[in-house]
Amino acid sequence: MTNEEQSGVAVLVVDDAGERRVRLALGDTVLTTLQDANVAVGSVCGGNMSCGTCHVYIELPGVDCERVRSPEETALLEDSRHFRRDRSRLACQVEVTAALAAARIVVAPDE
Repeated sequence: MTNEEQSGVAVLVVDDAGERRVRLALGDTVLTTLQDANVAVGSVCGGNMSCGTCHVYIELPGVDCERVRSPEETALLEDSRHFRRDRSRLACQVEVTAALAAARIVVAPDE
């Protein structure tokens, strides 16, 4: 594993505070690493995939989020008026891997 892989992957994050680069720790969830970086993302259920408040958009060329979501995750997200079939994910369900390098992660608006 290279030093860069050990320290995480850099992504562009967009939330109410604006747009900034954040380094996400490999192996953790996107939710945990965003919260560690002081990004305002909801987590009413504590990351247990039961509330939908950690809704984010993952924007990465060539990646269609619909193909990687579980049916349970899709069911929670479809209830949101901000649901985007090809980009919506629950941050608690996305593991940080090298595949996220260069992604743009947008915190979805509150319901």
